[in-house]
Amino acid sequence: MSNSYANYFCQKFFCSLKKEDRIKFLCYIRPFGVFIATGKVGTYPLQAIIENLQSDDEKYIVIDTFKNDIIELSLVIIKNNI
Repeated sequence: MSNSYANYFCQKFFCSLKKEDRIKFLCYIRPFGVFIATGKVGTYPLQAIIENLQSDDEKYIVIDTFKNDIIELSLVIIKNNI
């Protein structure tokens, strides 16, 4: 998802998966969440995936992935906008 050519594929791929495979996908990328979210390329497919979350289980995984990193993510946003 952090590759400029693969990011579009990842977001379209996620949208085409069945619920149980979407859960597996989210669990797989979970350890890389902050890296993906703070990358110039990875942030776009991550936004698309978040916009397309369908189940409460999917939403829980995303929330749980970032719940301890909100301050770090906020500081990256502030740093990049100054």
